[in-house]
Amino acid sequence: KATEYIKEWISNEKISLPIISITIREYGFDPIRNSKIKEWLKFADWLKERNYLPVFIPDVDSAWDSRDKFNKNLIFNEVCWNLELRMAFYNSCALNFFYSNGLGTLALLNKDIKCIVINPIIEESELAKQEIWMGRGIKPGQRKFNFAQDFQWLSWKTDSFENIVEAFLEYEKAFLD
Repeated sequence: KATEYIKEWISNEKISLPIISITIREYGFDPIRNSKIKEWLKFADWLKERNYLPVFIPDVDSAWDSRDKFNKNLIFNEVCWNLELRMAFYNSCALNFFYSNGLGTLALLNKDIKCIVINPIIEESELAKQEIWMGRGIKPGQRKFNFAQDFQWLSWKTDSFENIVEAFLEYEKAFLD
């Protein structure tokens, strides 16, 4: 049923371009891992020039104050509070970006969600130190978890505009052309 609701939302929004979702991390715990929103906004503008539609999914804790933050970009607040809708939405996207958050892990556990999960090593973080990643059975720099699909990537660079574009272009060449 969630898939039907998402199709309805896409129709009501009159969306015809491939959707690239951008899930923002903006949380009080371990804030060093929060998304660099200005960099993602630059990326969103760049996507629009390339005939993609960026859709922002704000962090639950900041969803209500997101209108001004994301300029005139499309924001899909409703999926913040409903996991089934969120997963159906991610399944409908051409590509989903996540930045150092648990939702990226959920996407990786769904064999149908196309994604790039940006998880840089941040030694000042409580949860993103190199030893934490190694303890999870993955070596920093590894492209994907062993259980992940070929179209479910990890990126180990920070979320600067240049790094996001680089990851996108590599992914586009492999899977979106």
